Amino acid sequence: MILQQTTVSLSATAYQVAWEHLALPAMPIVLYVPAEGTHPEERELVRRSAWAELRALGAAGRRGLEPWFAGALRLLARPRRSIDLRFGIGRNAVRGLTAAGEDDAVLAERAGGTVRLRPVGPGTLAEQIVGLLPPHPPGPGSAVSLPVDDVDAAAHDAGGALLPIADHLRGGGVPAEALRALAAMTEGILRRGRFGAALRDGRGRRRRLARGVAVHDTPAGRYLIAAHRAGDPPRTTVGPADPATLAGHVRALLDEPA
Repeated sequence: MILQQTTVSLSATAYQVAWEHLALPAMPIVLYVPAEGTHPEERELVRRSAWAELRALGAAGRRGLEPWFAGALRLLARPRRSIDLRFGIGRNAVRGLTAAGEDDAVLAERAGGTVRLRPVGPGTLAEQIVGLLPPHPPGPGSAVSLPVDDVDAAAHDAGGALLPIADHLRGGGVPAEALRALAAMTEGILRRGRFGAALRDGRGRRRRLARGVAVHDTPAGRYLIAAHRAGDPPRTTVGPADPATLAGHVRALLDEPA
């Protein structure tokens, strides 16, 4: 494993300096950290401080970055498969990425001014990224499955807001019981987020998958919204989200075509 079963927590500044040192392509947006230091003198002080931190952490030595740490950053920059998470806003926002190569995988989380990296199994990307969510119980009720086109049209009419979707679905042939369940599961949203995924083909071209899995918390509990395009007709599922159920839907993102 590239990280040798070690979790590393470093400042966002040290992470950015290490990324720049390796001349890697643009950072994943969920892990983006701007460079500090406007003037050359300021930038040099930032670099010196960052390298001192990296050496203290064992992530760098006399000859530069340690191979395991450089390998982890390179994997984040060019993974074969990846799943990202954006959840919440402000100080309590969660941003993370699981990235896998052929044999290795890494989980990265950015929280405030800290970036954390740790090795994970290549087959556990979904479970690891779901594990970054703050604890919240699954909401009550049962999952509701509706045609994707109906939900998309209702969401468009509702201006993207979740709560009015049930109102815009009325009269469209959706059973009243399903509408009541949908309204209950989207009432009083406290925070929300989304999982997305990307694949890299044999030529190294990155392909961002169009689908995602949305997740939101209400006072009653946590719920997910996931579209399944493979059905006939394609359907959207809205339902309670325990970690295992949520991981199953997130894992499916990498199994279906874009």
